[in-house]
Amino acid sequence: MKKYRMYFVKTLMALLVGVMFLASCKEEEEDAKSTACDILTFKLGELSWDISGTDITHNYSSATLPTPLTPSITVSPGATVSPPSGVEQNNFFKEAGVEYIVVAEDRVTTKKYTARAIRTQYSDCEILSFRAGGVVWDINDSTITYLFPAATTETSFAPTIDLSLGAKIRPLESDAQNFFTEQGVKYTVTSEDGKKTKVYTVKARRKYTDCDILSFSVDGEDWTISNNDLSITHAYPAGASEGLRTPNITLPVGATVNPPSGVPQDFFAAQGVKYTVRAEDTATTKVYTVKARKVSSDCEIASFSAGGAEWEINDGLITYIFPAGTTEGYLTPSIVLSPGAKIEPEPVSADLWAGVTYTVTAENGETTKTYTVKASMYKKYDTKNWTVLQKFGNHGWGDGAGTQTLWPGGNPMLILDDDPGSGWHSNLGAEFPHVLIIDMKDAKSVSKISGNGGDLHNVELYMTDNLSIDGYSTHTVNWEDDDFRTFDYSDWANPLAGSVPADVPASWGSPVAQGVAEYNSFSFDLPEAVQKRFLILRFPDNAIDWGATYTSMNTVEVFYVE
Repeated sequence: MKKYRMYFVKTLMALLVGVMFLASCKEEEEDAKSTACDILTFKLGELSWDISGTDITHNYSSATLPTPLTPSITVSPGATVSPPSGVEQNNFFKEAGVEYIVVAEDRVTTKKYTARAIRTQYSDCEILSFRAGGVVWDINDSTITYLFPAATTETSFAPTIDLSLGAKIRPLESDAQNFFTEQGVKYTVTSEDGKKTKVYTVKARRKYTDCDILSFSVDGEDWTISNNDLSITHAYPAGASEGLRTPNITLPVGATVNPPSGVPQDFFAAQGVKYTVRAEDTATTKVYTVKARKVSSDCEIASFSAGGAEWEINDGLITYIFPAGTTEGYLTPSIVLSPGAKIEPEPVSADLWAGVTYTVTAENGETTKTYTVKASMYKKYDTKNWTVLQKFGNHGWGDGAGTQTLWPGGNPMLILDDDPGSGWHSNLGAEFPHVLIIDMKDAKSVSKISGNGGDLHNVELYMTDNLSIDGYSTHTVNWEDDDFRTFDYSDWANPLAGSVPADVPASWGSPVAQGVAEYNSFSFDLPEAVQKRFLILRFPDNAIDWGATYTSMNTVEVFYVE
């Protein structure tokens, strides 16, 4: 009995311990369930609504229609929400909104949320994009611009404009506008809430074709720009050091230059520096040559022209010989000087026939040079002492009634002491060469020789002070009483002493000039007025054209300069 009692007690004790253990486990299980009951996210598609406390909101444009919405909701782990996530609701846009109750995992703790969609009016008043003419225009703060090609025809456009949400614009985008005007077109954008406005200026223009360098300066000094020859120059003091200089270049709107402004260059180089300016249209260009130099000491007259002719400059003497018979009068010179030089008196109309003295002062203001300028005229040398050396041919005088033959062909050569007049002629025979020697005994400075005859083809001119006529025969004719058909012979010298040499004597040298201007005449304009006693005209064996057996030399004229 005692043993049975002990067993009963032990069993009862075990039951009590088990009950207590189960109760403890149940209490711990109940204590482990969460009381969290928060809505963690509230989305409409990818759009997350704002959660602040128990208020869930999102601002929609006032233009948004109040349509039913189906939210996606996440809550605290173990919690539940009612109405459930994914269930469409109709009252988000109503003042009361939609209530959501979240029950925590412990099924005791709860939280109530109110979700509302708020339609608000925006305060933004921006033009977000502007299109016209098929292109998107540039927006820079409150300025909208576009540069069209230079060849574009100006016209009006009805633009396409994107604005901030709810904003309005005046004038309307459907209204065509001429954006090419100087002032452009003003657009006023008003925000949806009417509290803000912004004014935009919209302008179009064609790209510029200007590509001139507007200014070019170094160290604050402006250099001289010539758009006529596209040059830019500057003169430094004579003692200035050469080396690199850094320019500052001003260009038209949109133009570019290469090399760029601000890059050091050697402008003292002989060829200077080439700058290529490209206009805004990228097609039009100009190339400038930029050169620096030191102040010059040159004081030269580089060229002098007047009366339609370029004059000869010989050191300090400037001259020009006008044709015989030129009317003397005032002439207006055109003078080119050394760079930077000045001249006094000014080159205005002056009597250059009387002579004018000019003083040229160099750019340095110190060096000077004096020039004497004088015009002169060719004059015909009427009193001549001629020596005609010719073995073959007839010589005589003709007055229109017939020719008086002085002597027939085969006679000796002729020396003619005085000018017999324009009727004199000497028919050259078939044998060549023939020679005419003009003896300028008074040593005039001869400038021109001309003559005419028949069938002439070529003439050679020689000039010498040492005449050698070995092998030539001579004869002198004296004309008397102004009757050129009355004559007598005198002073025979070595008659028929021989033929004219075929070769030119060495003492004559090479021909000064050759040729004739045309058949039947010849003319020699001497490059410099010369002083030689003997002027020799030689008719070589090709002097006669088309096989003629003779030629007639009617006149020979000599011009000189006083």
